[in-house]
Amino acid sequence: MIEAIGPERIVTLGQVPLRAVSEIFGLPLTLHLSELRGVIQWATIRGDSIPVAATYFAGNNRHRGFGNIVRTIEQVLSTNTERKKA
Repeated sequence: MIEAIGPERIVTLGQVPLRAVSEIFGLPLTLHLSELRGVIQWATIRGDSIPVAATYFAGNNRHRGFGNIVRTIEQVLSTNTERKKA
């Protein structure tokens, strides 16, 4: 199914989406999502490598962490758009 969609980039928002994407693509998953914020991992779809990034709302004052989400999205969008062959 994911091959039919053909994403160029993936950003997960929270632990559950990250766990699902990690299982689908066989990516390593840490116990703490905070360890993966700002880290670009690479997944392979149809022989192409695409960047995968993780972010999340932290704690009860979620609005305070919004800037981190924006930075993660900017980071994955600025990743080289030329698809790498796996």
